[in-house]
Amino acid sequence: MIEEINLNDIKEMIDKNNEDKEYNENLTKDLKKRIHSNSIPDKSLSESLARMVAEDRHTPGLIVSYPHGTVIQQEKRSNYYRGETALYSSSKPSIFRNTPKNPVEKVVYYFISEMKIYEFSKIIDSFKVVRDWPCDVLYRAIAQHYGIPTNWLDITNDFEVALFFACCKYDKEKDHYRPLNQYDFKEEKNKYGVIFKADALLADLRSGASECKSSITPIGFQPFMRCHRQYGYAYVMGENEDLYKSNDFHIMKFKHSIELSNEIYQHMEGGKRIFPNEGLEDIADEINQIKEAHTFSNEAFQNVLKSFDFGKQNVNIEKELNKRNIQIGKSPIKISRQRVRKIDQKYKKSDSSKEFKLPIHARTSYVPEGGDKFYLSVNYKTLGKYEDK
Repeated sequence: MIEEINLNDIKEMIDKNNEDKEYNENLTKDLKKRIHSNSIPDKSLSESLARMVAEDRHTPGLIVSYPHGTVIQQEKRSNYYRGETALYSSSKPSIFRNTPKNPVEKVVYYFISEMKIYEFSKIIDSFKVVRDWPCDVLYRAIAQHYGIPTNWLDITNDFEVALFFACCKYDKEKDHYRPLNQYDFKEEKNKYGVIFKADALLADLRSGASECKSSITPIGFQPFMRCHRQYGYAYVMGENEDLYKSNDFHIMKFKHSIELSNEIYQHMEGGKRIFPNEGLEDIADEINQIKEAHTFSNEAFQNVLKSFDFGKQNVNIEKELNKRNIQIGKSPIKISRQRVRKIDQKYKKSDSSKEFKLPIHARTSYVPEGGDKFYLSVNYKTLGKYEDK
């Protein structure tokens, strides 16, 4: 069931979002002071443990090992959100939006998509900021944020980020977002924006307690800032799953207005707050070439082949690729050492610790034997190259 909300409801959600933000910021400031002064609060054991739980969940910088990788966690908030500009018939990850119906075509399509993710990962591995990253690099998450189709659906825990994507539209020709205008509202389905909302704690507990296909996956801080500036999470989904049918998310629609679109657009500085100007902007053309690639390296082919799940389809993948003029040999993209050094210099000047807000830190935890079994399916692990590390 889709609930209709009004401007007052939206303002209440913004206020709640700001309360969450302020609570996290106060906890972070207090923890930072204690870290620098090396002091321990004079409290009972139960109070200290309660505070520790709150700090672990609501402050950034904690290193957490998940089945999909070890990440530097961002601060948690009360809810997860996703914003969309219209009432679409479904909400699915990008890789499932144009899936061929023919079983063999489908296998080939997924195989090519995985090779694109691999080639993207090889490019960004050229940069020192990636090679020196202190935790796992979630290549699939970064690829998704730069427009390469994956089975990860973008989710955020910041309501204002979701509202931006519900009120602003991407202009392909100008390569940036713009506020909606009256021409965007002509069709009935386009008159409403949509917000998906899930209670974060309940969704986390549900994901941890069951072996459901869908799960909300923390992305945390990554070498490139777009993911964490958008307070990004991923909803990992299967081919036949749809956010409109999710048990985790409540769906709300609101009537679009030019005023609201302009207001959120200005508040987010035209998108600059969540689309920072960074090194990968300098290789935007190469990333677009990967999206359209018909030639892939033998390394990409072999690594994807090693992990790919063909299911019940007995497919001669090399033959099927040749039939579609997909060439295996050299990588579709090569970046000169000079350009790599130029991008490395750009990141050398940046201080990632300012993004973390706190020194990165960890706590010892127990993972029961077999606890990672569910995630280590082809739908969740990053393919080939990452297994060999």
